[in-house]
Amino acid sequence: MKKKIILSSILFILLMAGVTTFYVHNKTVSDTNSTLVKNRTADKSKNKHANHSKSSSKNAISTKTANEINSKFYNHKKISHSAESALVGYPSTFLNLVDISQLTIDGQVINLHSFVDRDLAYTIADIRIQDVLKGDKSLTNKTIRVMFPGGNITKKAMLTDVANKSFMKISKEEANSEEIVTMEQADMPLPKAGQKYALLLHKEASGTNNIPGEFWSIDFGAKGMFPLNSQGLYKRVPPIKATGGGGGGETSTYDIEVKENEKMEKGMNELIQKKRNLK
Repeated sequence: MKKKIILSSILFILLMAGVTTFYVHNKTVSDTNSTLVKNRTADKSKNKHANHSKSSSKNAISTKTANEINSKFYNHKKISHSAESALVGYPSTFLNLVDISQLTIDGQVINLHSFVDRDLAYTIADIRIQDVLKGDKSLTNKTIRVMFPGGNITKKAMLTDVANKSFMKISKEEANSEEIVTMEQADMPLPKAGQKYALLLHKEASGTNNIPGEFWSIDFGAKGMFPLNSQGLYKRVPPIKATGGGGGGETSTYDIEVKENEKMEKGMNELIQKKRNLK
């Protein structure tokens, strides 16, 4: 059975003098009414989304180039939102986690692209693969397209499904605004050029989420993403600790998640080190 991640997000947006709450549901559909937000990259001529992979050098992206890409892509107001995930088929061991994935890699983000499907934003990161940890070895040193939830979107598109709800109290000006904002999921930060990741992936067909060309999605959302930190370790994004309410001595969901993350992080770092020791 194909893995599914059911995300239900609550967004808090500052609209004029008040706060408006609305809901977003993740979906994978192709819609001709969707909008493509123009890519804001340092060098558009070298990055086309026609092919899902292409040859590339082993050299890492320069800090200067990465900063230029990030400053142009992320120059909008940011809107953070939380998400609750129901993980179907999520395994209890690292070996099974890798086994479920179609492709497991470590690599570096070298460019960013924006796509919008109706009221949802997506970011495609071009990731240059350093090591193929599981899957097609021919992809080593090539670049693949990986989708992250969230990204750049106009307010008009973002408010499409709620603009006509009277209780939302959204002004006509706001509902028709072409201002671009950046939506970001709290537990799954958007990628930045230069960032290195270990990722567990599965391939998506062209047209999924109205994104042209084949691309890869991250297995189990944030659970399949291990950013490289400043200590040289691949670590998941830390869970958000709930406030208030005592645990009465019982192990909290937060503590369980922390321990589970540590187990999976240990497995990922050992796998990467083993791969590199063989070179």
